[in-house]
Amino acid sequence: MMKSDLLSISHVKSHLQKCRSTIHMHKALQERSKEGQRTNGESELQVKIHMQIEESRQLQLEVRRNICQQLEMQRNLHTLIQQQNQQLKVMLDYQKERTKLEKTLYTEIEATVPK
Repeated sequence: MMKSDLLSISHVKSHLQKCRSTIHMHKALQERSKEGQRTNGESELQVKIHMQIEESRQLQLEVRRNICQQLEMQRNLHTLIQQQNQQLKVMLDYQKERTKLEKTLYTEIEATVPK
């Protein structure tokens, strides 16, 4: 629907999962602060740990996205290499045929020229 060759379903899923996780985290933090169930020292530590885990998860998602992009580029390069290989083969076959015809013509001309 977005008409992008580089955007895959895994990219969309990853982005949606990231958004859901972030929204869930913010809701949970808001509920905890409203309820007043946490002590200052413990809650700050929990928040920091949760933030570090979330940051780590975001980095993992970014690495995964980059790997997917690299794989897509490698597939595209492989396709291009195959196409160029095909073109070179056609050119080589054409050159062989041309050389063969030139040799045939040369021998025919030599046969008709008196010595």
